[in-house]
Amino acid sequence: IVPFIYLINKNGKNFLYGHDTGYFYEEVISYLENNKIVLDGVTFDCCYGELPIDDSHGHMGFENIFRLIKELEIKGIITKKTKKIANHFSHNCNPTKENCENYVNGRDILISYDGFEIEI
Repeated sequence: IVPFIYLINKNGKNFLYGHDTGYFYEEVISYLENNKIVLDGVTFDCCYGELPIDDSHGHMGFENIFRLIKELEIKGIITKKTKKIANHFSHNCNPTKENCENYVNGRDILISYDGFEIEI
């Protein structure tokens, strides 16, 4: 099964909606880089939260997200202004909002929850 991620462009803003993914395929990162797309917002699959998971598993945890954010920053795809959102948590990782916020403390990553809304 190949996951779908969505790159949404509206009113000159770019939002990448990525769920049920492992670490982004190189083709995805290359597409964004080659087309000089700078994201205003991005969501990351965080099914495994604090638990370690390899990049090819089909889901991610916080450590995968941290590495992916660094790679996307180096390539200029995300900036300090990009709203970075972790969501798609599962029961596997005790994903209380408080636990997740404590884990990402100081990393400028928002933790989603039921009813979460954000303006890009």
